[in-house]
Amino acid sequence: TAGANADAPAAPDEAATFKSAAELAEYLDQYFSYRHHPEQHGGTHFETYMYLEFQLVEKRPHVQKKQQVMESIRIAEERLGGLTAGFAILDSPKQPRIFMESMPSLKTVLEDLLASNRFDEARLLLRLFFELNIHMFRRGVVNWDPKIENSGVRHGKDVVLLDIGGLERAEETLTEPESDDSS
Repeated sequence: TAGANADAPAAPDEAATFKSAAELAEYLDQYFSYRHHPEQHGGTHFETYMYLEFQLVEKRPHVQKKQQVMESIRIAEERLGGLTAGFAILDSPKQPRIFMESMPSLKTVLEDLLASNRFDEARLLLRLFFELNIHMFRRGVVNWDPKIENSGVRHGKDVVLLDIGGLERAEETLTEPESDDSS
């Protein structure tokens, strides 16, 4: 497997037990560190690694934005169930990691649909993208990075949020003093 190493720990068997969440996190940290593929462009909030054999993406918050990004992830966990790609947080002592289901970005799917003249399907997915953003706002979440490449298409028909690093609670955003930056 690409990225695999002979020194990598074996996958745990079904009977494996761990004494604590910290022990499990340390094991998973070692297990996955040997198996990831080189970093992909992760954007503003994350370093991103692909695990093609597991259909997973690993996202590591950029060090300088770690606190802000982890708060955003907590917001997604609390408020956006069903609107994001499935994800799990591994709060490792070394580096928090988010493991997320892998899927094509909405941008990629739209480009493919348009190239094959499937305009109605593209229009439907674009409508679902706008509806996704409305649903997030109705759940009290503002997404500061709502680009089509930050959303994904699950099973060819559902549009979900992939980039969960730029979220804020709407009530906090709406109560901030307004600034005059119209110059």
